[in-house]
Amino acid sequence: MRRLLATGAAVLVASVGCLVPTGSPVQASPGTPGVPSSGVPLFADDFHNTAGAAAVGIEAYVGPQGVRYTADAMWTPTGQACDGWVTKPGAPAPADAGCTDSIWSRTPALATALGRAQAMADPTVNRALTSYTNRTGGNDGYRGTLLKTRSGVAATGGHYYLASVYVGEASCELQPGGDSDLTFSLIKNGVDVVLRSGVKPCAVGTVDRGPDTRHAAPPATPTAAQRTAMQDDVWTTRLVSDPQQLATVPAGGRADLGLRLDDATDTGTGNDLAVDLPRVVDVTPQLDKSFSPATIVKGETAMLTYTITNTDELAAKGGWNFTDVLPAGLTA
Repeated sequence: MRRLLATGAAVLVASVGCLVPTGSPVQASPGTPGVPSSGVPLFADDFHNTAGAAAVGIEAYVGPQGVRYTADAMWTPTGQACDGWVTKPGAPAPADAGCTDSIWSRTPALATALGRAQAMADPTVNRALTSYTNRTGGNDGYRGTLLKTRSGVAATGGHYYLASVYVGEASCELQPGGDSDLTFSLIKNGVDVVLRSGVKPCAVGTVDRGPDTRHAAPPATPTAAQRTAMQDDVWTTRLVSDPQQLATVPAGGRADLGLRLDDATDTGTGNDLAVDLPRVVDVTPQLDKSFSPATIVKGETAMLTYTITNTDELAAKGGWNFTDVLPAGLTA
């Protein structure tokens, strides 16, 4: 089968002649044939893999499974622009010239909005990677990579994977000329594969205005009070890829996957971002094989059934196929 369509399951049936002696049943593969199940997470990082209240720079942060990240200098604390901080509401301002009191006080809204987007029970404890592009003495140089895994997570060649990440952006209405322009990529065996490009959270996201109702529908010329409230507005969206098949690597090699997020907007006027829950899930279809009856003697026949069950997102898996070698003496 070359392509599994966006359906729950497919069934292939054949009659076989079997030489299995009486008392030696053929066992089907484990699983729940015909019932789509959730994919299996390969990697997910909610940025909670740190203790204490202090913000942590992205290059110092260590995620689950020992995963570490990098980014272009301007998207890390090195740029002194209040970029690249894993933080949560209530965290004290870090030693970063760009994290002035007025700027740092806005980061809780970014993390909280992404917590609400994920339907967290208490979004005010959410941690996220935040960047406010507030450099003293310069307002450009931000075109580049804002998040990238340093090394891949071990994966299985031939399997299908789906990648996703949550993104939030502030200042969309206050500084519309600086909206981010994002490209989301999966790194397959060291090679970048673009999943989504030209994504602008300010255009496609859902606005989270928080509890403040002074600006439910901001006018063309907002008042000073409305502008203050609008600083905490965040547009959130979730970037989700189509399933990607990972190539099989030669013997002795290692199949692995990583993630990358780039921004094509160069200015720091606007372009205020937060990232949360980068995630890769194995969504390979399940193959089950069964014989009916399970036991026959020489010269008899049985029904051989292959059941191919998709994962519950029901996305098409282009190129999916399988080969089965029947035991000696068994013919179809």
